[in-house]
Amino acid sequence: WLAKERVANQERELQDLHGQCTWLRDENARLQSELTDARKKHTENGGIDWSKIDELKKIEETLRDEKSKVEWRLGEVTQYWNDAKWKIGELEAGMAHKEWLLDQANQKIFELDQMYRFRDTTKNFLDGTFLIKKQPSGDRYKWRLAMWNESSPNDLKDYRRIWFEIRAPTAKIVLLSASFVSWECFLLCQQLDNDCNRFGVWIDIPPGRYEFLFIVDGQ
Repeated sequence: WLAKERVANQERELQDLHGQCTWLRDENARLQSELTDARKKHTENGGIDWSKIDELKKIEETLRDEKSKVEWRLGEVTQYWNDAKWKIGELEAGMAHKEWLLDQANQKIFELDQMYRFRDTTKNFLDGTFLIKKQPSGDRYKWRLAMWNESSPNDLKDYRRIWFEIRAPTAKIVLLSASFVSWECFLLCQQLDNDCNRFGVWIDIPPGRYEFLFIVDGQ
């Protein structure tokens, strides 16, 4: 707020200085015209009033000095004004970054709150249950399998990421079923970008021996 008030004051001073410069230029032009007219008049009359000319020259020099001072002050105020604008931009950018950090912190708090609420609600019902979790974003074809142990899947560190792939030309839908999940559960395989005849899916599974099968277009 103080920085903006300072910029406003400097803008007013800048306008005043511009007005003073304009007035000084006009006054200087007027005196130059008077001096020229006086010289012409006295030449035509056969005599020159040098005291009048000297007086006009002194006034002209004084105005020239005042004009130089005002222009110097104008440059100084312009620099202050530019510095203040830069400072305000810097402060606004800092505030925007802090607001973004605050939003991120609030989002993290919300996610943690939801996670703990879920654990508190389900820990008495899911003990020993085998869970399947699809990635929420990004690699949507990847699934994470975990054994629920009390309130958290502590055995995730032992899991291995395995790629299951099948060649199925002209296939439209390819599903994977395996003994590491219920045989009634099917995972959708994705068509490879670099080979339209192949389908596959990444799965994180715990150590062990498993059976699996692909179902291609229902077969």
